[in-house]
Formats: sequence, structure tokens, C-alpha cells
Amino acid sequence: LQTQIPREKIVCVHGTLGQASCETCGSEADYGRFAEQVRANIKDIYNVDPSAPSESSHVACSACGRPTVKPSTVLFGSQLPEEFFKRVEEDIPALDL
Repeated sequence: LQTQIPREKIVCVHGTLGQASCETCGSEADYGRFAEQVRANIKDIYNVDPSAPSESSHVACSACGRPTVKPSTVLFGSQLPEEFFKRVEEDIPALDL
């Protein structure tokens, strides 16, 4: 994100592809390790990477072991991040429009 706004003032309402977390327990995954696991476990459907596996396997959460780790994005029907609601309560009353 390239902006003059300080990072702590930005809430990615629909999440980000730059972080990963577990959908089951909410534990944040180390993104570098997550990317490595995706490369090692997920089939290349475009046949670009000859080292990719021929079949996909799950990326398990290091905290709870469930196969529900994914990029920290908000998909249709999913709850917006808690940080969004916290900021709304704190920031809206202080706005000077």
C-alpha cells in the first residue's frame, strides 16, 4: 500500500493477500512459511512450475492443526475484521467533516 497515511491508521476491511491466518482458530500464520507450504502442497493448475506436486494437499495450521489456513481476506458472507468495528466506534465521533 503506497500512501502518506500512517499504517496504523489503515484497516484493510476486505483483508489482505499479504497475511495468512487460520479460519478455525484465528491464529496468524508466518507468511513466508505459508507461501512455502503453498508452493510445496498446492497443484499448479497452469503447469508452469515443474516442481509443483501433481495433487494438492492441505496447508495445516501450526496452532490447531486444522487445514484451514488461507490468505487473510474477507470472502463473501464472512465477517469483517474486528479492528474495523473497533475503529468505527473510536474514530467516527472524532471526525471533523
